[in-house]
Amino acid sequence: MTPGYIYILQNEALAETHLKIGRTTVDPHGRAEEISRSTGVPSPFFVAWSSRTDDCVLAERIVHQRLAYCRTNPRREFFDIELSEAISAAKIAVSQARQKSSFFGGFQPAPCRQAVNSEVGETWSFLSFLFHSVFRPIARFPAEVVIFLSLITVAALKIMLKVAVVIIGVSAKIFLFLINLALIIVGAFLSGLLAGAKPRRRRKPWWP
Repeated sequence: MTPGYIYILQNEALAETHLKIGRTTVDPHGRAEEISRSTGVPSPFFVAWSSRTDDCVLAERIVHQRLAYCRTNPRREFFDIELSEAISAAKIAVSQARQKSSFFGGFQPAPCRQAVNSEVGETWSFLSFLFHSVFRPIARFPAEVVIFLSLITVAALKIMLKVAVVIIGVSAKIFLFLINLALIIVGAFLSGLLAGAKPRRRRKPWWP
């Protein structure tokens, strides 16, 4: 939300129904002086009506949508409408913006949700990298090569775990649990690989 003001400006050099309706986060009279200096009109703008709102961006969007039928240029904030009708539409916009702001103002997403989503995304990216860069190419190898690489991996894990026991002081139960877990994972992988492997058929020679 952006606190500010909704204003309606008039200019003596323009028609009474040619109004400028916009928003500002500063004093509307100061905004009128600023616009008068930048537009180069013969006479300065003056504030015909203004109202403070908790969300001037939303209020401006609402009033512009309500008065879109009388907007003289889609890229400018000038409207050809009676001042009383413009004030009525602006008051409704400020009221609607206040209601929507009070309804959504107390709602805030959990602060940890973004961090959790970030961690899940990083984990998923790492798993996807492992699958496409490691496991998928290995699965294309012959079964004998995969079994040989798996045995080497298990032996390397045993060595690393023994070093961890000596250096870090991991307990024997944890050591055995990690070894069994590694063997289960490798065994499951090999079982799935061998179960899905199909015997190669010899091609018949093309000559008689």
